[in-house]
Amino acid sequence: MAAFVPILSLLDLQNIRGQVRKPIPLGRDRLEDYTILIPLFGSPDALTNTDYLKSQREHVLVCVPESNSREMEWMLAKLEREGIRVARLKASQRALSKKWEILKHALAEPLDYHDTVLPEASDLVSTSYVVFLDADSVPQDDLALACGAMARSELDLASVKVYPNRRRTIMEKLQGVEYDIAMLSRNYRPWLTSGACMIARTEVMRVMMAKHSLYYYGGDVEIGMIAMNMKARIGHLDFRVLTDVPPTFLKWARQRIGWWAGSFRGAVTNADKNLHSPVWLLYNLIVVWVLLPVKILILVEWPLTVLLALGLYIPITFVGNWKVRSRWMLVYPVYALVQLFAISPAGIWEYFSYAWKTRNLGRMRPLAPVELRTRRRRAESRQARRAG
Repeated sequence: MAAFVPILSLLDLQNIRGQVRKPIPLGRDRLEDYTILIPLFGSPDALTNTDYLKSQREHVLVCVPESNSREMEWMLAKLEREGIRVARLKASQRALSKKWEILKHALAEPLDYHDTVLPEASDLVSTSYVVFLDADSVPQDDLALACGAMARSELDLASVKVYPNRRRTIMEKLQGVEYDIAMLSRNYRPWLTSGACMIARTEVMRVMMAKHSLYYYGGDVEIGMIAMNMKARIGHLDFRVLTDVPPTFLKWARQRIGWWAGSFRGAVTNADKNLHSPVWLLYNLIVVWVLLPVKILILVEWPLTVLLALGLYIPITFVGNWKVRSRWMLVYPVYALVQLFAISPAGIWEYFSYAWKTRNLGRMRPLAPVELRTRRRRAESRQARRAG
């Protein structure tokens, strides 16, 4: 059993594929037909990218629940005076699902789709493309070029390159390595979208969010899973975004518990929705979760084997991710070990606690391929309704 651990470590060489495959270049085609949706809730201090929003004010829509604190309303009024649109939505007040509820309500509008008309009327987003952007994330490249690349490649959904905006503390530097490795994997798994930023054709995102209630844990990757099962065209753009990451261990641990809860839900609870990517399913379902008790047993019974695995993992990490190599990869295996043995069990507890509280295991609805309307057909449908 102990000898099995080094063999499992070899699976981490799969990221070599990310060094061979390239992201989609932005090119020179500009398309200004996009809306940036910023979900905002809780404290106004969460909005840290105001300078960027001001530079994109004609494209920005800040989306908030209708009921807000006095401090939040003061900040929203300031944004409006600076020419930034604010939408106060009658979104769900459930604290753990606000982000996706807000985005869903912002996109909802009457939409003829397989003889179904959505009742929630909203003309907040009328552009061809929509950008989901967190309030602490700042794009470093031109969104007009990104939308132009999507139109040129006929993409329905695009993941982008997300990196930490600072690498000063030890935790920030280790997360920097983690993000670098993760972004390489997006080159061959573009459907692993990030909640910090993603870009989509508006009509496609409307259909996905109208047909599926996004769960709190793992909602960002769930969008990519839905798109894959709908046979949407997905790509990974060479478009950089910087986002805030937890600077301390405790803040990092709190965030990662939620991330691991989402990982458990995506890999285990919805394993059947990942058949489109068998290697990813094998790694995350079997290696990460099913064998977790075995690995914990090995840690207790044969600790020297774990040290051997750590020793093997260092060169494997370097070889598999040579393009983004860093001296911090020397200690990265310890960082990964802490997540695996300490944070992931807490993530399981968090997932089942939330599932019990909400009486919802987070099972995704049956996903079937659908015909996605072209912009022209959708525009004709809208004009016909208004004429009637």
